[in-house]
Amino acid sequence: VYVCFLQGAASSSIDQIARSILQARLSEADDDTPGRKSACE
Repeated sequence: VYVCFLQGAASSSIDQIARSILQARLSEADDDTPGRKSACE
């Protein structure tokens, strides 16, 4: 999760970074959440 977040933060706007943080937190509860997968791609 953290690797995907760091990669996204390197090329995202602040708004997208904020969404990535929320998605990362959701991923902790649901490891199969589509938001996490799309963030990594």
